[in-house]
Amino acid sequence: MAVSVDIISEISKLFNEERVSKHSLNDYSRKDFIKVEEIVDQSIESGDEGKLQEFCENYINENPNSVYAFYAVGLVYLKKGSIDTYHMPELIKKFNDEKKTSMVIFLVEKVLSFREEKYALKILEEYYKSENRKEELVDVRERIANIDPKDGYTPKYLAEYYEAEGNIQKAIYYYRLALDRFINLKNASSSSSLFEKLVSYYNYVDYKYLLNTALRLLELVPHDKIAKLLHKVATHYKKKEMYNESLQILKFTLARLAPSDAGIRTDLKEVYDALYPGHSLLNKHWNDLMEFFKRRLSSYIRISPDEVLGRINEFEKLLKFDVGVYVYHRTFGVGKVVSVEEDWIVIDFVSKPGHRMSHNIAFSSLEVLKEDDIRVWKSYKRDELEKLIYDYSPKVVKMVLISLGGEGSAKEIKDALSDLVPQNVINSLWNAVKPKLGEENVIISPSNKNKYVYMGDVAIEDNIKIELDSLISFDEKIKFVYNFIQQGGILTLSQSKPIVDFLEESFEKSDSNINVVVSGVTLLAFYYKDSEKDITEFKKRLLDFMSKLDYDSIVKILEIMELQDLRKVFLSMVRSVLENWDKIYVDIILKIDQIRLNNYLFYELSSFDKIDAIKELIKKITEGLEHPIGNKFRSYMKYVWLARLSFQKEYEDIFRSIGINKLEVLMNVIKILSSLQLSFEERGEKGITKRIYLNAKDIFDKYEDIESLILQSEKGIAYSLFSSIEDLELVEPKNMSSLRSKLFYKYPDLKNLEDSRGKREPYLSTKSTVEKIKSEYDRLLHEELPKVSKLASSGQQEYVEKEEELKAIIEQMSNEISEFKIINREDVSTDYVDVGTKVVLKSKSTGETIIYHILGDKEADSEKGIISYKSPLGLTLLDNPVGSTVKLNIKGNYDDFVIENISVSEYV
Repeated sequence: MAVSVDIISEISKLFNEERVSKHSLNDYSRKDFIKVEEIVDQSIESGDEGKLQEFCENYINENPNSVYAFYAVGLVYLKKGSIDTYHMPELIKKFNDEKKTSMVIFLVEKVLSFREEKYALKILEEYYKSENRKEELVDVRERIANIDPKDGYTPKYLAEYYEAEGNIQKAIYYYRLALDRFINLKNASSSSSLFEKLVSYYNYVDYKYLLNTALRLLELVPHDKIAKLLHKVATHYKKKEMYNESLQILKFTLARLAPSDAGIRTDLKEVYDALYPGHSLLNKHWNDLMEFFKRRLSSYIRISPDEVLGRINEFEKLLKFDVGVYVYHRTFGVGKVVSVEEDWIVIDFVSKPGHRMSHNIAFSSLEVLKEDDIRVWKSYKRDELEKLIYDYSPKVVKMVLISLGGEGSAKEIKDALSDLVPQNVINSLWNAVKPKLGEENVIISPSNKNKYVYMGDVAIEDNIKIELDSLISFDEKIKFVYNFIQQGGILTLSQSKPIVDFLEESFEKSDSNINVVVSGVTLLAFYYKDSEKDITEFKKRLLDFMSKLDYDSIVKILEIMELQDLRKVFLSMVRSVLENWDKIYVDIILKIDQIRLNNYLFYELSSFDKIDAIKELIKKITEGLEHPIGNKFRSYMKYVWLARLSFQKEYEDIFRSIGINKLEVLMNVIKILSSLQLSFEERGEKGITKRIYLNAKDIFDKYEDIESLILQSEKGIAYSLFSSIEDLELVEPKNMSSLRSKLFYKYPDLKNLEDSRGKREPYLSTKSTVEKIKSEYDRLLHEELPKVSKLASSGQQEYVEKEEELKAIIEQMSNEISEFKIINREDVSTDYVDVGTKVVLKSKSTGETIIYHILGDKEADSEKGIISYKSPLGLTLLDNPVGSTVKLNIKGNYDDFVIENISVSEYV
């Protein structure tokens, strides 16, 4: 290719210049690297990066000191998203060895602009350390901690740093990360000291984490030390009357670490006394358990953890039932224990009084109910329960949650009441009690969407504060707030005070303008809106902050705000303070890929009659088909979104006034869908193609509009559209059958054309293309995959993910290769336009001659005049003989063309 020669020629000129003028590393500047990058970018744009890479690698073999060649190859790897373990690292090492700091930092930042690489981050770490730049040092060490699973010392340093700063939550995060890595590395000393540190923060660390970690430490740390630390935590929970937590820790410690520890057994008895107050048989069963310990500990055979836990479980079985306890059986329903004997339990079920069960059967078939379980009230206190419902008491919800195990959805709560009162009463109850649930320590969780109503062990305000304090960054905290609101949380209630305090503090004290605006708008929308407080000054300050926002800040704020109603409040304020708000809306639509948000922005533009802005938006999105916005798949997605709007009734007048042709829009959408047979270089975008297809299919679900457009079109265009829609399976078969009948009725000669169409395979391609794909398949399978798999086996997550991605690509390529059919020159017919032909067309209006080569999806190249036989243009031309007249859409204009000549394409 001519372009290839130019690329090689350009890089060769640089190499010649390098040999003449670059005698040492002192002679290189950033401008030199920029020149190399320009050539690399040109090669990628023209598809010649492979040839450039090969040329430079060969050059390195003969000129191992060429900085330009190393940089060019390293850049190709980075820009393609491939892994480079040699070229860029070696280049940076050369400059680093010579103490060329500015160039080293430039190269390191270049690498890090593409991906987080440990070697690059470690160089930055050393640099910031030598310069005593503490903030940057902490930042880069956080980045190192996140990518190096074998480094425990960096997260330990970060934990100690944040601990000294008073940021306990962040310190705990890094202490846990460091401990996890030291355990994996079998570093006993560091593991022991870090576990002790985390135990000292038992107020902030979940006890289940401590128990799981203790299990992992059994081979590294003396058992008596672990037992002593856990006993300390259990005592803390016992003092706070958190008996279930204390019980789990004490049982674990006694069974696995210190079965002979009398102090642990004493505390365990106190916990059981607190959990089963007044139990008539507790002391008897406890004495039996202690006799077991006395007998077994005096034996020469070591007592096992399973044996200890087994006996404790047997003890707990015996405690489960006592006189007066309510129980539930799935056959007999609710009952009450009236007698506990040596071998039997007697239960008065509502449906079966005086029923006897053995202890074992009772334990396996009965569920012990709390007195406030809704099932107990339904069976024994039904009248009182109905009164509570009609009084809209929040206690009713708590009763239902008790029966559901402590948590449940609104639907589950309502379903549990459906056999008591009518549905309208249940709905009224739910709406009335939501603001009062805090009275019963019932929480509408901001962080659990599936089971979002639950009972807290502490007051709801304290629970919210604990959850909020456990989060570190502003983004995490504000996400918590939005989840709270989404699940029905109300900021004006006293229980929400920790959230309001956080928002007000962020508004008053944050150094980030973005955080100030996010907090302020959230307060305005969900707190001050229903408040009687004078917020004139508050709004004035908020609007002042908003007037200073730039475009990037507005985009960031919209990305943070997850609630559509909140975004609407924010955008209405943007309109009030920024004169060019319509232009900003257009830029946001082009930048953010969120259909719901973009729909609202377009609605606003149309509501305020911002026709010029809409024209600009349509122009940029349409231009994106030729000059992509970001990448071509994002551009396709934007166009399909716009196309959907053009087919919506509420916007018909706007699109008509602007001059948008629905037929043209439809043909562009079909062209997009036809082009989504991706080349092997583009497999990584496969996910978005499905979204494009599904969104486009919504247009074709408006079948009446599609049918009307096709039947109103000229014959050639109508048949082209029909064929494309059929091939892409965009319309239901019954509708396609109806459309075929109507189309052939209007244009009878189309029937003969359809009958003459050859059956064409799904993957027709030239021999050279198939060989190229097979070659790439072999390279990925035999070179790239083994290399990546080796790196993945070391446990580095990024390579594990890369390996999975590579395997999926290879499998998909294998499937396609098996389906390819090569276009043979001998099989190409020139009696009519066939796949593999070269077609010469002449415009009837201008006399202009155009040449097209009809090949497969993989060969399509507009600059060479190669079009896919599956494209709308290709389908229009196929099967037409010399002399036929076809109507083609060339560069947005329809014209009649005569087929003057058909021959076998030289590309076959």
